[in-house]
Amino acid sequence: MGIYSVTVPRVSNGLRSQLILGNLNQTAAELLRLQNQLSSGRRVQSPSDDPFDATVAGQLQSFLEQKERFEKNIQDAMGVLSMADSALGQAGDLVARMKEIGLEEIGVTATSETRRAAAAVIDEILSEMVNLGNTEFVGRHIFAGRDTLSAPFENVAAGVYFAGDTGTVEVSIDYSSTSSTSVDAAAAFGAVSSQVRGTADLDPAITADTLLADLNRGAGVKPGAITISDGVNVSTVDLSGARTVGDVIAAINAGTPPATTISINAAGDGFRINAPGGNLTVENTLGGSTAADLGIYCDVPAGPVLVGQDTDSVLTAFTPTAAISGIDWLSGLSISNGDVSTTIDFTGCTTMQEVLNRINSASLMVEARINDAGNGIDVVSRLSGAGLFIGENGGTTAEDLGIRSMSIGTQMSSLNEGRGVTTVSGDDITITLKDGTAFGVDLSSAQTIGDVITAINTAPGNPGTLAAALAVTGNGIELTDTSGGAGDLGVSRANQSDAAADLGLLASTPGAVLTGTDVNPIVADGVFSHLLGLRDALLADDDTAISLYTGKLEDDLPRILETRASIGARQQRMETVKDRISSETIELQSMLSDRIDLDYSTAIVRYSTLQASFEASLQTAGSLLQMSLINFLR
Repeated sequence: MGIYSVTVPRVSNGLRSQLILGNLNQTAAELLRLQNQLSSGRRVQSPSDDPFDATVAGQLQSFLEQKERFEKNIQDAMGVLSMADSALGQAGDLVARMKEIGLEEIGVTATSETRRAAAAVIDEILSEMVNLGNTEFVGRHIFAGRDTLSAPFENVAAGVYFAGDTGTVEVSIDYSSTSSTSVDAAAAFGAVSSQVRGTADLDPAITADTLLADLNRGAGVKPGAITISDGVNVSTVDLSGARTVGDVIAAINAGTPPATTISINAAGDGFRINAPGGNLTVENTLGGSTAADLGIYCDVPAGPVLVGQDTDSVLTAFTPTAAISGIDWLSGLSISNGDVSTTIDFTGCTTMQEVLNRINSASLMVEARINDAGNGIDVVSRLSGAGLFIGENGGTTAEDLGIRSMSIGTQMSSLNEGRGVTTVSGDDITITLKDGTAFGVDLSSAQTIGDVITAINTAPGNPGTLAAALAVTGNGIELTDTSGGAGDLGVSRANQSDAAADLGLLASTPGAVLTGTDVNPIVADGVFSHLLGLRDALLADDDTAISLYTGKLEDDLPRILETRASIGARQQRMETVKDRISSETIELQSMLSDRIDLDYSTAIVRYSTLQASFEASLQTAGSLLQMSLINFLR
């Protein structure tokens, strides 16, 4: 508050009035500011009140807002996880109940009627399991992966279809910490099948467009320089800016000794350096590894030609199909999943992404993807309760891609959903040719489908007119008889062995070719498949299958419990972070209060003083500025 004397002699009334009004206005403004502070409780209401404290307060407020967002994320995440834990708890109870029903129907008291009744109960429980899989939290499906707006599970004619994904939704729970709010349906329910894993290393050739980051199985090439010598001339080539194989070739050809050139080698998997008349060495510089990463490191003179090592280019969605040799792209392959079958034609595909798209867009409820190793493709089924079969379409496409579901390397123990093939001592099958010749085959030592084929073709009684091989179209073991007889070609049991049935060969045909059924379905190894399998086994009065699927339900319980344990661990971690953030929030609020909050006692004393001063000023002005008519007439 400014102080101006208004009692000085020989001061005009006009100046005196201005001084008094100025004092009054300044005091009134200070009173208003204090009134606002007292009503809001804030000392700093604008940056001009205290620029330094206002700046610090702004930073503290920003920290508090971030902490509030973290607390909100944690609260939402804990809600999702709590809901998931509850749903899985109910699912575990249902699975335990179904296991009890399966055990009851194995006993001697079980009848066809009790099994049909149990199958009806399973249908009801299956619907409830689907509902649990579609559990929502605030409008978002918690078992759907990243696609939380769509229900992940759907009942279809052939089984239960999983339309979600196995991705995760991450949320920030602190400045440098995130946590997943997703629950993996594949882990909890076994919603996708074990993969038809690509058994072939597709080993794509490199091209000028191949990224250096895709070499060495995705480990890439460390940027740096290399030194190339032809025995006389030495050049250092900086490759730190190279991004593709073409960049490497251009840089080396522009910077190497005279007449020395580099290109992609004949195998298409690395480089070739030519130095006519020279004696090549290629080394790293400054302790780098660029030359070694490119497969051309050679510190011992190699002569005029240096053929580099395989750079192990990784398979990507952008890999050209032309870069993968030895693939029959023309024949295509056949895929059957549940009650849907189709032939996939790869004609016109120029990249691996297009190959994957052809399979994924065929409405087969399967997903084809590049494997984790980056050297082949895998195919998984999203349909529980049905088998996935991948076979040939008259060529070798499925075998070349390594995704034929029943190949010569398929283990006997994996057939028939893991039940394998039952053999006996001595001959297991009897093959009768069209000309009436019959011979037995001992399969007791066979470990793979290839072993079965070999055993048939080399059986002592085989006259050489019967050849076994994998089917040319579809899948399964195919027998071709060239004996020329008029009878039927057939396979029957020997010594009461079940091997013929287990191999899908227990059949006969008037033709010269007998194609067995594919007995290696790829199924989703999860609760939905096992419930559907148990239901069908109960309806079929199949004691063996009832025991099998009851045992598989026993295996589902640990899967659910492990998922719940994982959820519990995440909840515990979030509780710890939440408690820490709450403590930090209290500390920040205290610091913010110290900067901007009002000291009420001091402010009230100040307000009272100004109020008294204001009233005194009004009284002084009233006594000093008394006007008369004479004042106006002067």
